[in-house]
Amino acid sequence: MRVIVLGCGRLGSRIANMLDGEGHQVAIIDRDAETFEKLRPAFAGERIVGFGYDRHVLEQARLDRADAFVAATTGDNRNLVAALAAKRRFRVPIVVARIYDPDRAQIFLAHGIRTVSPVRWSAGTIRDILLHSAIEAEQQFGNGEVAQIRVEVPPQLYGRAVQDVTVPGDIAVSVIVRSGRAILPTLGMRFEAGDVARFVVAREAYGRFEAFLGMRG
Repeated sequence: MRVIVLGCGRLGSRIANMLDGEGHQVAIIDRDAETFEKLRPAFAGERIVGFGYDRHVLEQARLDRADAFVAATTGDNRNLVAALAAKRRFRVPIVVARIYDPDRAQIFLAHGIRTVSPVRWSAGTIRDILLHSAIEAEQQFGNGEVAQIRVEVPPQLYGRAVQDVTVPGDIAVSVIVRSGRAILPTLGMRFEAGDVARFVVAREAYGRFEAFLGMRG
């Protein structure tokens, strides 16, 4: 995965170091070159000095070839402008922006930009969004260790029992909505076409959860 990170502060540098250490291609942008000192000594990604909402800087970062863009500066407005450019002009598939004012989240979401608040989220949670983009959590618990996820049950699960996708301690089905009626499922209950299920999933089990639902190979 190729990821462009805007802002090499505490959060941006942690995301960049984390993804770089896992072998992803990372480019990080900051207007102050001294902030790059926060990157780990073995950081193999690109360091770009400039303003992340400047089109020429984003072109230098080859944003048009990126799989994901993270706006992690300390300014909500800067993050919004850069995220909109990534989403609209460069058509980056996954765009995430940090916001300090959670009340503004709907503005970002209206443009297809997923948001994180530093009060409730961590660098690890942003990483999960980038690497597991098909998963959209309705609610996070604790520090993001567990999430509730709404899923329109896919055809490959029709006729299968709840117990087939239950992994004790990792994955559980909490509610199934069928024909507008909410049901607390038993392990033997079978999924049907049109079901909408709420799963409770541990962060470490995201990959397995995606495999259950056919979100990945």
